[in-house]
Amino acid sequence: MSAATTSGDKKNNQSLPRAPKGTRLPALWEVVSTFSNIIITLLGISVFVVSYINGASLIWCAIRGGSAMLAVGLVLWLVYWMVARGSLDLAGSLLKERQDEINAQSAAATTREYNG
Repeated sequence: MSAATTSGDKKNNQSLPRAPKGTRLPALWEVVSTFSNIIITLLGISVFVVSYINGASLIWCAIRGGSAMLAVGLVLWLVYWMVARGSLDLAGSLLKERQDEINAQSAAATTREYNG
């Protein structure tokens, strides 16, 4: 990577808006993410242990545990994405409604001033 590319990347990163320090995700997103991670981890460990108890080699236990984690992880990622998308859509529609209310009040106040 050249120096010109690196400096160009820094300029692009500086122009992007950043959240203030200490900003957290919405609580619903954090709950869904936390429970998804716990479920995926416990599932992988339990599949590994059950496979080992039933006499599978360590390689096959790892393959089974990893594939179970991957499959369930993809499904739970889809659930997380749907929750995040739905909450963002809801916030956008609420913001639009509030802007419409403000514009309507502003227009009503303007017409009252000029009618006098």
